[in-house]
Amino acid sequence: MTIVLLRFACLVLVVVGGLLGAAEHATTDDEPVAVIDGEAITLRRLEDELLKREGADLVERLLHETLPRTEWKRLGDVDPVLITPSGRLLRQQLVAELMAKHGEAVMGEMLDSELVRAALVRSGIAIDDAMIRAEIAHLERRLGASLAARGLPNMDIDSFFRQQKGVGIDEYVLQPGFRWLVAGLHALAREEAATQLGEAELRARFDRDPAAWTLAEACDCQAIFIPYQTTPGADGKPLVSDDERLRLDGVIDTIHRQLVAGKTDFGVAYRLFARSYDVDADGEGRIGWIRRDGSRDKRGARVLAPEVIKAVFAVKGPFPLLLPPIAHPAGVEIVRVLGWRPASQSDFTVVRDRLVEQAIESTLEARKRAVLERLRTAASPTRDADGGIVAGGFALTRRAIEDEILTREGGKAAIAAGAKLIATIDWSRVAMDDDVVATADWRLPRRGFAARLLGERGAKAREDLITLVLIRRQLEREGAVVGPGDIEGEIQRLERAYRRSPEAARRDFRAFVLESHGAPLEVLRQDPAFRLLAGTALLVRRHAQLGNDELAAYHAAHRERYREPAAADLAIIYLPYRAATPGAALTEADRSRAGNAAGELHAALARPGADFADAWREFGKRNDPYAREGGVVGWIPRDGSRDNPAARRIPDQVMAAAFASSGPYPALLPPITHAQGAEVVLVRARREARDPTLAELADRLRRDCLEDSWDDRLTAYIDTLRRAAVIDYRELGPMIAARRGPVPVTPEPAPQAPAAAGVPTP
Repeated sequence: MTIVLLRFACLVLVVVGGLLGAAEHATTDDEPVAVIDGEAITLRRLEDELLKREGADLVERLLHETLPRTEWKRLGDVDPVLITPSGRLLRQQLVAELMAKHGEAVMGEMLDSELVRAALVRSGIAIDDAMIRAEIAHLERRLGASLAARGLPNMDIDSFFRQQKGVGIDEYVLQPGFRWLVAGLHALAREEAATQLGEAELRARFDRDPAAWTLAEACDCQAIFIPYQTTPGADGKPLVSDDERLRLDGVIDTIHRQLVAGKTDFGVAYRLFARSYDVDADGEGRIGWIRRDGSRDKRGARVLAPEVIKAVFAVKGPFPLLLPPIAHPAGVEIVRVLGWRPASQSDFTVVRDRLVEQAIESTLEARKRAVLERLRTAASPTRDADGGIVAGGFALTRRAIEDEILTREGGKAAIAAGAKLIATIDWSRVAMDDDVVATADWRLPRRGFAARLLGERGAKAREDLITLVLIRRQLEREGAVVGPGDIEGEIQRLERAYRRSPEAARRDFRAFVLESHGAPLEVLRQDPAFRLLAGTALLVRRHAQLGNDELAAYHAAHRERYREPAAADLAIIYLPYRAATPGAALTEADRSRAGNAAGELHAALARPGADFADAWREFGKRNDPYAREGGVVGWIPRDGSRDNPAARRIPDQVMAAAFASSGPYPALLPPITHAQGAEVVLVRARREARDPTLAELADRLRRDCLEDSWDDRLTAYIDTLRRAAVIDYRELGPMIAARRGPVPVTPEPAPQAPAAAGVPTP
């Protein structure tokens, strides 16, 4: 089954829900668009179901585009932010909600921003582009150090801000909060610290270790590294076969050719093939500045092989420059060189700013708080009767505070409120000339919106309704009762189909269902509409004709799929080696630290009542993003390969120990160390290689043979139902044209209300 049909399976639930509870309309909307064996589907019913299925999403998309751009200063207290048939949202309602959540924080930030701005003017400090760039670099260093201290993989600064604040770094630095309370306050603290430190102390810091301030020659790179899969050699050491070298060379060559041709983005290729092997790179595969010894700034990051370093430092630009694939003993990688910098000798005047930064970094937050406290004390802020603030010769009115809160949070809050209102619209009660939604600047009447949806998607929606009518009637004729087992079986079938799709590498099945259906899997199981979808699968299985000869032929064609290799069912807590100093090469102390941690963890898990899953969530979850809950990596064959090609390959030492275990299971193995780290392994079960018999595979063969041809069988079965039914189609075009009617004129706004901007096109 394709991902498109999977999406249809979830989207069709909206239509099914309407079929289960639809009542015929005794209005002029009863003109049929199709009649199936005497059962009519009316134009209004088709239109309502189409609006129910797609109308809310489209309207919400319009709100996302328009509400964040609302000019809040134009709205009066009782002016509506938006109006829907199911309710309205007034400015004062939105303000009341947001003031309770954000009022004190926003007032404090506005006050602090004004105090810092005035202090910068008095000090003659200008926030220019150079200062902004320096502040971004400072934030990047702090982010890297914070993530490393928590043992988390690196993240680029733009992704971090998009995740935490919903905007990229370029947008964030334009905000007043960044300009004054981050860059500006930092500048004041730096100036104060520089004055307190004095030149003599700074020079003394420099003279203690001038070499520490030398900047090494380095290249800025992106990398896609894929290691060889090894097998134990005669001497027990990992061995790379010629076939493995040819296999990986072919994979890397294909990726490289796609990059050169512009068919694949470097970051996409990194995320698909190499994320597990270099978790300290950012989301685009950028590994940062690489020195000639292969080390990086990120603590504990993978050290590049000498072959890679030689190739990287041999190029002189122009940059960026994509290098040919580079093979070395550990694997093969593709490197894109983004830039080069020469070594620079230490000089006090050159590194003075870095000396100041180092001197104040450990006390920066305390210094910033002290600066703000002095500014607040000097300004003596007070609250006025209206709820505003008066301080140091300036005033913040309550209205200004409200407008600022609305500017920051109003769009998101209004969209959330609007989405709830739209989701509760009873489309059957919305008249043709009623507005689906209206804001201060535009309105969207149902007539034109619904007519456009009918024109673009009405024919397809009608076919869906006809199909579901046929299925419901067939279930009734056969007396088929859909039970819990049928519902669970359909969920499992959809999940198996989803896991075969390319999208499965990006997110799990639960997340897919949540986005497509709009509710979690637990809700889907209870949905009456999904019961009818499961009934469709029940009918297809009931009428499938699968003979023994067909099953035998299917088994012969897919024999390798059913051969069970020797494998161990494993759960793993992986503790990678990490250098104590960012960018430094690994030392024996670093390796010993990870080994000791694994030993302590093993001792704790060996005690009665210890929970492996709890320990994995605390210590191992961040180190293997492709493990399932509890650290389960599943049935792993001797070569350590996993179902997901992007997942970390299980090292040979782990597999050798797992296959050497003799049970009883589950069995906790002693800690295992190898070149990349230490692992605590729970062997849940073991199995030997075997070829199951046809009798043993009968149910699975029947299921797989049926599901491999599910699309064709489903289409053929529905075609059979259609041929057996009498379906009378009616022409949609004239009905849609009549639905459009004249475009209503936007009424004049009431006094003091914002002027309407006309009717938008959805």
